[in-house]
Amino acid sequence: MTNNAQHSSSVGHIFMIGVATFCVWFFASLSVILQTPSIISPFSVPVVLPTLLVSMLGWPHWLTAILGGLPIASVFIVLTIRGSHRTRLQERVSISNASIIFITLVALVSVLMHAVLFQNGLQVQGLFHIFTIYVFNILCITTIPVLYWRHFKCPNLKNYLLFHTFFFSWLGFSAFPWLGELL
Repeated sequence: MTNNAQHSSSVGHIFMIGVATFCVWFFASLSVILQTPSIISPFSVPVVLPTLLVSMLGWPHWLTAILGGLPIASVFIVLTIRGSHRTRLQERVSISNASIIFITLVALVSVLMHAVLFQNGLQVQGLFHIFTIYVFNILCITTIPVLYWRHFKCPNLKNYLLFHTFFFSWLGFSAFPWLGELL
């Protein structure tokens, strides 16, 4: 490969990672953008906790929501860059076994949390909210293996990013929705 082609490929990789990071941050911030949990703002616990910490500074809610999404986006970008650094040396990039184990555990714990908090969420948020959040999470959990299979069949940076972007967007948006009373 020539230097221009390598440079163009590196810029393309950086751009794709940047767009993917923005998507993860956007969905994580959207999770807490409203003042109370709703279908479009389910208050995912991994985003709620940093948002609560930032809210202690007394800043406007919209700013705390923006900042609350940054930790998920930061973890995503670090893991993505760490996992995709090999693409400069080779076209194939693989999803690590550690990632698969972590993602599987997150999905299982999320399902367990949904089951345990069902009654509490039903009383506080109502049947429509719970039903919608559950259906959305079931769709997300079933999409993750489909995206993994797609990457397994064609292991490239685009499929790698699609898989991880989808997982982290789900994690930040609704993997662990706040089901119950607010603090």
